[in-house]
Amino acid sequence: MMYLRISLVIATVSFSLFNNTEASLAAERKVRFEIPLSTPYNSEILASTGAKYLYPQQACVDETNGHLFVVNASRGGGDRSQWVAVYDWMSGKFLTIFKAGDGLGETCVVSDNNHMRPSVWIKSRGNNLLEFDVSALPTPMSAPSYVRKQRAAVLYQSAMRDDRWFLETKTSGRDVLSIRNRRFDEMETIILADPEIDKSAPVKRQGFAVSGRGIVGSYGSNYIRNRDQAPTEYGVKLFRFDGSIAYDGLDNPETVMKQLNSQGVMTTRLENEGVIVTRDNKIYTIAVTQAANSAASKTGGLAIVQELADPKDR
Repeated sequence: MMYLRISLVIATVSFSLFNNTEASLAAERKVRFEIPLSTPYNSEILASTGAKYLYPQQACVDETNGHLFVVNASRGGGDRSQWVAVYDWMSGKFLTIFKAGDGLGETCVVSDNNHMRPSVWIKSRGNNLLEFDVSALPTPMSAPSYVRKQRAAVLYQSAMRDDRWFLETKTSGRDVLSIRNRRFDEMETIILADPEIDKSAPVKRQGFAVSGRGIVGSYGSNYIRNRDQAPTEYGVKLFRFDGSIAYDGLDNPETVMKQLNSQGVMTTRLENEGVIVTRDNKIYTIAVTQAANSAASKTGGLAIVQELADPKDR
């Protein structure tokens, strides 16, 4: 397989870790592929919106049709539009990008609507969730209408697994997740044993996803080499459905950057911008490794990396 360059890192974690709290924190990472942080339409989007740059916020995968969706927020210049870039999940080939609401959210959820049609949900202005039909991919630079708007009081992050929504809401602390059915009726809540959920914390939760065994949080604020800044860490934490922690997989960002550099992924910075969990419970984190609008972002800056690649670490 030919691997394309980017600077977003995606990492796979074995779910045997839900039963192993002593697993290695510096497990082997294996790069799968890299794609550009800047899409082919970045200049056109920035010119039309007045934004200064686009930046990833979360990602999700339609495994049935083989599509990776990356939600990008336009930043600077007063524009708050969101743009969903679509790639081939196996190769990283760019396919299209479309406008999907506005606001700032860390939600990207694929639903197959009981096998009838695939759709993508994103969080938009007013703490609402918007559903977009992606049974046929929108054309580049289009702005398709949403097929459903759900008032859910989502703060930033939400995820879905087995027809259950897991929501971070405005009405509770960020350690409390509201569990809801497809009609968005609340069924229960989960309190995560997580001290690092504050958005302003150096080690902050940037997104979460749900596996068949528990909840996966992704962590890591922007780290830039050789810059004086508060200490941070990069990686994932695994939580059981009772909220207790099963595995703390946070690493020093320099450790992760060296692992990626050794495999051809050039990193000037490291930031975790989301997490994906596939049907077979593999975990992929999204890591930005180049500055937005830099020359390097046109050939790299977004990478997919398998974590715990060595069987002894699983």
